[in-house]
Amino acid sequence: VQCTRMNKLSKWTLFFAVTASAFSISSGQAASVPSVITSTVVSITNTSAQLKGSQQQTFSDQVTVWFEYGTSASNLSSVGHTTLYAPQSNSADFSFTVSDLIPGTTYYYRAVAQNFAGNGYGSIVSFTTTGTAPAGPVLVATPSSLSFALQKDDASGQSKTISINNGGAGTLSWTVQDNQSWISASPQSGTNAGS
Repeated sequence: VQCTRMNKLSKWTLFFAVTASAFSISSGQAASVPSVITSTVVSITNTSAQLKGSQQQTFSDQVTVWFEYGTSASNLSSVGHTTLYAPQSNSADFSFTVSDLIPGTTYYYRAVAQNFAGNGYGSIVSFTTTGTAPAGPVLVATPSSLSFALQKDDASGQSKTISINNGGAGTLSWTVQDNQSWISASPQSGTNAGS
């Protein structure tokens, strides 16, 4: 709160400055990092599954939620970003269906929520898609595509990462080509052992 005397009047005017310092105007209670629960996955098929999570009350007007998943618990990619507005109730459930999964493969995932106080993470849990795992190597690129937003005469560039894994058996050998002048890839080749 800043008190200022205006134009030499005898009356004081109060100006309030609100900053993003873990305080919510609407509830008057201190906001906290979201508490997140990673729920049990549902609707598992050979190639898809519905990830579920729950964000617990944080006294924040806006919470962004998403999931992180992949075939390795230590290498997860983000999907399904969505914003919950005024989630003042005890909890808010959210879900996202991932597709293009590999049959008979174990995946790891967790729910994540973010407000201006920080990120909250649910536990990492696993599920296995139905069906039989492929007999040979299977290229798994996570994420499956990248988007770039470039401005004219912007030389700063953006760096984005794709993880390449083998979702099948055997050894996967891969190469990447940077066939445009505005993109470079590193490394450009590698091998991955299957599970």
